[in-house]
Amino acid sequence: MHGTARLTVGLMFAAAVASPLGAQSEASRGYLFREPPVALSVYGGFAQPVATGDLWAFTFDELTLGRRDFGAEEWGGDIAFRISPRVDFVVAYSVNDVSRRSESRDWVGTDGFPIRQTSRLIRRPFGASLRYHMWDRGRMLGTRAWVPNRFVPFVGLGFGRMVYSFDQQGEFVDEATLDVFTDRYRAAGRAAYAQLSAGGAWTLLPSLALTGEARYLFASADGNPSFSGFDRLDLSGLSANVGLTLRVF
Repeated sequence: MHGTARLTVGLMFAAAVASPLGAQSEASRGYLFREPPVALSVYGGFAQPVATGDLWAFTFDELTLGRRDFGAEEWGGDIAFRISPRVDFVVAYSVNDVSRRSESRDWVGTDGFPIRQTSRLIRRPFGASLRYHMWDRGRMLGTRAWVPNRFVPFVGLGFGRMVYSFDQQGEFVDEATLDVFTDRYRAAGRAAYAQLSAGGAWTLLPSLALTGEARYLFASADGNPSFSGFDRLDLSGLSANVGLTLRVF
């Protein structure tokens, strides 16, 4: 996990530990007198790229790699702002980074050793979405106390920009001459994405919830400069994560 992600997760878990103590004084602070308008979340999970298209097909045909090899841990966080009783405006950032060693499938070196290389895929989406809660998030008791519901499902639609990098370096074979050479191929930059999501929040305390969410991200990017002979690089994928949400003012 990156240093920034570790710090963020640490702060959120510290807040979660402190919440049971703080819950006793929530009423005196006015926390339960209305629904909190802001929620902070951190989460961790797993992201699996779809990895379709001719560049990925070429990679899987030539090297000892498969689509599942590029599944990776994902870490991130978001801030949700309530804009209506059932709708939030959400700003989110996440990171997944995977590096895999491989060998040429069909060739070995003249010394009899495998021809080895390393492939690395980095995706860092940052964007905004609208999240619709399918049930009411809570209810008022009289005129002074707001109580969250135990479970609330939601769906979302978002857009944003992704920082990406697909990097391959090591030994390769020139199939015309059968020469083995060392090189590096890289496509990197920023790409637009769209995202669909669905999940739910389970209330643990009035100020704290356990959140689960699945997301499907649609994105592709130019393969230049190294992969200019291929179609666009497919960056789409599915992710699933679990996290903690702190409801704040």
